Amino acid sequence: MTITLESISKIYTRKTALLHINTTFSGGAIHSIVGENGAGKSTLAKILCGDISPTNGKILLDGQPVTLKNQHDAIKLGIVTVRQRPLLADSITVQENIFLGSDVFEKKQNFLDHLHTLHQKWAPQLTLSSFVYNIGGDDRFYTALLSALCRNPKVLLLDEPTSLLNDNQRITLYTNLRDLARTGVNIIIITHSMDEATNYSDTVTVLEKGTIQAFYSNSKAFNKGSPGYITFDTLKDPITAPSHKNAEFDQKTEKKLSFSHITVKPLKRPALSDISFSVTKGQLILIQGLTEDGLDTLEHLVTGMEESPCKGSVRCGTTTINLAQKPLTPRILRDRSGICAAIIPSNRTFRGSNPHLTVEQIASVYTSAQQAHVHAQELIKKANIIITPEELGANLSGGMLQRLIIERELATNPDFLILTEPLQGIDSKRAGDIYNRLVSLVHRGTGVLVLTTADFPTSQCDAIYKLHRGKLTLERTHHEI
Repeated sequence: MTITLESISKIYTRKTALLHINTTFSGGAIHSIVGENGAGKSTLAKILCGDISPTNGKILLDGQPVTLKNQHDAIKLGIVTVRQRPLLADSITVQENIFLGSDVFEKKQNFLDHLHTLHQKWAPQLTLSSFVYNIGGDDRFYTALLSALCRNPKVLLLDEPTSLLNDNQRITLYTNLRDLARTGVNIIIITHSMDEATNYSDTVTVLEKGTIQAFYSNSKAFNKGSPGYITFDTLKDPITAPSHKNAEFDQKTEKKLSFSHITVKPLKRPALSDISFSVTKGQLILIQGLTEDGLDTLEHLVTGMEESPCKGSVRCGTTTINLAQKPLTPRILRDRSGICAAIIPSNRTFRGSNPHLTVEQIASVYTSAQQAHVHAQELIKKANIIITPEELGANLSGGMLQRLIIERELATNPDFLILTEPLQGIDSKRAGDIYNRLVSLVHRGTGVLVLTTADFPTSQCDAIYKLHRGKLTLERTHHEI
């Protein structure tokens, strides 16, 4: 199926998200759409899947104009979407989530056979009987992907599909997508990865400020130096910032967040064994690992969200908590009389915010009702995003939401900052801005803890830890870096 967009525009009261988009995505090929945060990628994806309607313009499927009033209209026509943050029902199993919305009950065995075949090819590591609330971000993606594939799509729209995948998963996914494209399926990918756009797709469309900046009919022509190609050159240490190694801290009185000999064995997540590390003010500590190695469990632990029984102790400033007797909670971490930590979780959509809340409500959780509107406007300006406080959080792209939450947390003037996947789902330029912001915070004495499955610049890190099979190993110190 071929999709043609004719003069598609989306105009809001205070902003123009898309303006006169004219392009064609042919069947049997993989098409990448790239651009900075706020370029209009998410808006275009929402129009293609029926979430929103364009202000002007036409959508044609195989030359015939269609109207997509909602997702159901799109699905009936064969357009199926896998979102960056899939909306799944946490209280039921993976397989039951895949069943949801499918007219399969009269042909249940055929559906199960089809699902089994897809499961073995696309996600053999996924346990279909697992409850969704116990699986990690990568398996949530695979659940949504299998659900989409079971509907035999003619057009498959993927929003940042590899943001939670490791290198092997990424290669396997694109190998399978190429096989699917050979059957005639039209595959459209929203991505921030310039490398993936060049190496795995057939065409590349570059959006900038709601318009098409460039189009490459051959993705191999899209490389460093090409219009629209964003590099990580901005990920460098701030030239003007003094080295925090020269800062003089009183080690006897300095606030510290320490985890000592922690062991936790959740029922449905990887266990952690004898985990020990600490973060002091003015330090940048990096922990890298994969979901299957326990990074999700570690995030639950360090953000005070782990409900499973734990052994070991946590030191928050001058307070030591025996986890066998008392759990660590976000309230303890955020307490201004203790270490005063700000927390930015990996699930920013539902744990750091909620798409059904307004931007004002998301931005002003730490302020009074009287100050909420003004405070929200200030954070919107600092985050450099185009949105009004009255709009729903659902209207924020992943990168915009990331920046808003960062500004909200930093507005509390924390002594410590705990971030999971801080550079995930954002373009390279914004990633550079966030990284430089973190380095500047460290120079001023903030303790920063970063947990990530992805690459992260290491030159300013005081220590780099690797999490593997539930055990934490110190890889390098600042001196070695």
